Amino acid sequence: EKASTLYHVERLQALQVQMQQQIELAYGYELDTFDKFIANQYKANYYYSAFEISKGLGVGVDLMKLDEKKIAKLISKPWTADARTFSDRIWADKKMLLSEVDKVLTQGIISGQGYNKIAKNLTAALNTQYYKAKRIVVTESAFFSSDAQGSCFDDLGVGEYEIVATLDFKTSEICQFMDGKVFDQKDFRPGVTASPFHPLCRTHQVPRFSDDFGIPESRVARDPKTGKTVTVPADMKFTEWEKKFVKGG
Repeated sequence: EKASTLYHVERLQALQVQMQQQIELAYGYELDTFDKFIANQYKANYYYSAFEISKGLGVGVDLMKLDEKKIAKLISKPWTADARTFSDRIWADKKMLLSEVDKVLTQGIISGQGYNKIAKNLTAALNTQYYKAKRIVVTESAFFSSDAQGSCFDDLGVGEYEIVATLDFKTSEICQFMDGKVFDQKDFRPGVTASPFHPLCRTHQVPRFSDDFGIPESRVARDPKTGKTVTVPADMKFTEWEKKFVKGG
């Protein structure tokens, strides 16, 4: 009986070490991959914003190539209220996952669960972590995309910008409130006066000009009854859309 118990303890410890090694490798890869992704995302959004503005104005502009060191420094700077960087969040999640894996393995072996049951429980734990990781990546990338857009607005001399929320029934209360708000470019702050305003935020911002350049302006919205995309006047705000399409006005 003692020999059997000892064998199970050693086997459990061996499994725990192996799982920890795999988690360390996975999170290290995730962190390296995310840094490269964000750097590319920042550059792409900066240049794309410049392209769209130039195309709209019909005037080309010369821009200096973005500094890679400046981007790397920006990525490593915390921007949320809790002053944690993406790296901090990743390693915190890693510790939680290690704890969860340790618990599932220990409980499974002690209770005599089969490999299939333990594997199923581990999969459930991993899926939970996957969702959290996905939410972090989407929100962080939205922040850096927004920051890149703000930098581009500065370099192109944009004076004001307008918040544009998604016109459908999934839009959060804060984004409903912010829709159509106009801010001075000097006040551009992602998470405060610019998107993202919350995790998985879909709101963005556009330059605001006093002249419409003779181009009819419109924006797209979702018809909640048909699910189809419709075109509405550009100056229609979320409350007006809700009144017309949701409340049957």
